[in-house]
Amino acid sequence: MNLVEEFEVKNVKKLPYRGIDGLELESLSGIHMYLEYPSSVIKIPITVGNKVKISLSKVKDENYKANWDIYMWGLVYYISEKYIRISIGGLILELKNIDTSLEIGDKVYIGIKKLS
Repeated sequence: MNLVEEFEVKNVKKLPYRGIDGLELESLSGIHMYLEYPSSVIKIPITVGNKVKISLSKVKDENYKANWDIYMWGLVYYISEKYIRISIGGLILELKNIDTSLEIGDKVYIGIKKLS
């Protein structure tokens, strides 16, 4: 799998966990993403209307420091038709409306670049 898409932040929810926001994003191709974002740790504010480029890949980007504001990895733990859940150190990333070749247990690298 190698997904690189531009997403718009549609909603930001304050979660009951201190310093964690729930970001709801949507791409032009119709992919919906939910990301638990540790805003208190990652000092890059993301708000409604921001555009971000997001990459998901099974291959580590050797130039991740230059290419991404945030770079992390997670494990796929749930897959159903056009729906994936990835655990990133206990934080959740959900993708809806996506076709994928990922399998449960796959390690996925996630890059995020704030565009606006």
